[in-house]
Amino acid sequence: MMLSTSKNASVARSGNLAEKVLCKSHDILEILGPQYFGKKIVKCENITGNTKSDLLFTFEDGSQTTAQLKNGTGGGRGWSFDRRSVSDIPADDSLKELIKSVCLKNGGERKSVLGSKEVVKRLLLGDDDTKKPEHFLHTTMNNEKIESLTGCPTPLFVNTILEEVYENVNPKRTCVHLTPLIYLQRKGGGKADHSPNDIQAKLRAMPDCMKQIILQ
Repeated sequence: MMLSTSKNASVARSGNLAEKVLCKSHDILEILGPQYFGKKIVKCENITGNTKSDLLFTFEDGSQTTAQLKNGTGGGRGWSFDRRSVSDIPADDSLKELIKSVCLKNGGERKSVLGSKEVVKRLLLGDDDTKKPEHFLHTTMNNEKIESLTGCPTPLFVNTILEEVYENVNPKRTCVHLTPLIYLQRKGGGKADHSPNDIQAKLRAMPDCMKQIILQ
């Protein structure tokens, strides 16, 4: 399940482009505001830096909200949404040891390890409450134009995924699967990557709680 470096980079570029396109697509924002948020959007901005939120929306009434945006299919293997060293994964030692054995190929027995909703939630939302997205959005594009758009409030998005957390995590080849939609793998990247042994969490597909925004 290891993606090539170029494939990972392509997925990242696709997501970055989608963010920029959405911010400039005033026709889409005119629809998204009342149909999804229930009020008019007056500004959509990219959020820079190490944060789980990609977009900041400002509404006509002065209020604001944040969203994480994913675009396309994630290269067929899904989207990376978290990256950190094994030592920083918010899990107990048994899961960390399994990740080392499976994802980093350190050898050792692949012991049965209990699944954890808290681990999945922390990976999805991060460790900083002030930077957590309040919504999740998904787009598909063609020729740099948004063709489809779905959205879901964060509590429903996360709870839908947590409903399917495995009782025992599922190690497969070089990945550790936490739910049917979420798995962990070695980041890789070779000499071009400063920390190839970091572990990335991947989202295989969007959960079925996403609301379709009617664009036409």
